[in-house]
Amino acid sequence: MKTSIAASVALAALFTGAAQASTPIVVDLIGSTGGTLSAGISHTISTAGSFEDIYTLTGYNGPSSVNGALSTLILNSGSSDIDISSVTLNGASFSQSLIAYRGNPDGRELYALPASSFNGALTLVVKGTLVAGHNGSSVGTYSASFRVTPTSPVPEPQTYALFAAGLAAVAFVARRRRSA
Repeated sequence: MKTSIAASVALAALFTGAAQASTPIVVDLIGSTGGTLSAGISHTISTAGSFEDIYTLTGYNGPSSVNGALSTLILNSGSSDIDISSVTLNGASFSQSLIAYRGNPDGRELYALPASSFNGALTLVVKGTLVAGHNGSSVGTYSASFRVTPTSPVPEPQTYALFAAGLAAVAFVARRRRSA
């Protein structure tokens, strides 16, 4: 009996510091068919601790060039601070810039993804921690924007080889018919 109580206490302690994981959030890309699509995200976190937010960008599921940006901002010194540890799109990491703001060395965090090629569904993962402020506040917000430009797939070398073989076969048949 003592072992099961100790195990329960240890398990509860383990989950107390666990990350707050959200269910995937669907974000629709908007724009014209065949043209550039865009999406915007704004998320407010109101519980101090670790978090992981997962977004699925829907509306286009093919080859594309994507660029995006994400930023945070604290309101004033003493308030809560949102610290992003990583931002990825389909596993590609965003670059990070930290800017001091109102006495906080990372008061404004900027993340950027330069134009990158993707093929298929797009999944954004944002991981970080919301640190409660001295004034008891536990609210942090980040916002992101994305631009998705559909692209034509570049043929593989095998495609060119098959095309050349087809042209050679057509030329061979045409030459044979001429000589017959």
